[in-house]
Amino acid sequence: MPRVAQREEQQVESPPLHMRVSKSYGRMMIAVGIFFDLLPFLSVLLMLIFVMMGVATLIGLDSIKSCASVSEKWWRIGDGIRCGWMLGKVFVTGAATIGSLVIMGSTLYSIVSWISTAIAYTLFTVWFWVKGVRIWSFSRASRILVNMMTIIIEMIPLLDLLPGTTVMVWRHVKVSQTEDKAKHKALVKKSLRVVRGGGRRALPKAA
Repeated sequence: MPRVAQREEQQVESPPLHMRVSKSYGRMMIAVGIFFDLLPFLSVLLMLIFVMMGVATLIGLDSIKSCASVSEKWWRIGDGIRCGWMLGKVFVTGAATIGSLVIMGSTLYSIVSWISTAIAYTLFTVWFWVKGVRIWSFSRASRILVNMMTIIIEMIPLLDLLPGTTVMVWRHVKVSQTEDKAKHKALVKKSLRVVRGGGRRALPKAA
C-alpha cells in the first residue's frame, strides 16, 4: 500500500509541461521577426544593385576601355580631352546616382518599413492566436503597451532602424513560456496537496 501511494505521488509530482510556444517554435518565430526587420534593408540593397547596373549600362564599358587606351598615346591633346570628358561624365553620373540613392533609398526604406510592419503584426497576431496566445488581450495591459510602443518605433524615421518587430515577438514568446511554466508549477503544488491530503478527488489535469 505505501508503494502504491509513493507511486501515485511520483506520478503527480511530474505532470507533463504543456507550453503553447516551445523553445524551438519560439526561435523560429523570432527568426521570422528578424526577417521582417531586415526586409527594408534588403529592398534598398536590391534597388542599389539595379541602379548601379543601370548606370554601368548607360555609361557603357566601351567608353571606359577607350579612355584607358588613351594612356598609350597621351601626347595627343584631342584624345586627352576626350578621355577627360568621359571621366568627368562618369564622376558626374556617379555623384548624381549617389544623391538619387540617398533620396530614393530613404523613401523606399520608409515605405517598405511601413508595409512590412503592417504585414508582420497581422501575421504574428494570427500566428500567436493559433498557438493560444492573445497578444492583443486587454486583460494584460503590458501586451498592448509592448505592441503599441514597437509599432510607434517602426513608424518613426531613424527609430525604425531599431528591431521593433523582433523585440515584440521575443517578448511575447518569453512571456508566454514564463506563464506556462508558472501554471505548471502551480499545478504540481496543487496535485501534491491533493495526494498528501489523502482525498480521493480527481487530480487536476495539465492544461
